[in-house]
Amino acid sequence: MISVHLKNGFFAVGNGIEMPFFYAVSALDIAFTGPGAISLDALLGLHFLADPYFVSALTVLAIVGAAVTLTARRAAASVPSSH
Repeated sequence: MISVHLKNGFFAVGNGIEMPFFYAVSALDIAFTGPGAISLDALLGLHFLADPYFVSALTVLAIVGAAVTLTARRAAASVPSSH
């Protein structure tokens, strides 16, 4: 979010930071308040999704995936084009 969208500003046409910012705030809201009794995981009985170990593993996986993606972008940007 920061490396791609921040330089374009808030409410920029096409590639601004407003939508990723909205997603991040929404995710934090759900993380701090919980999904609620009428969420799909509660209705389907998927209670393991709220297990702290499962959430921690998914968080670590997301951080590693983001780091790999940013590293690949930086590596691709540092290779000079042959055109």
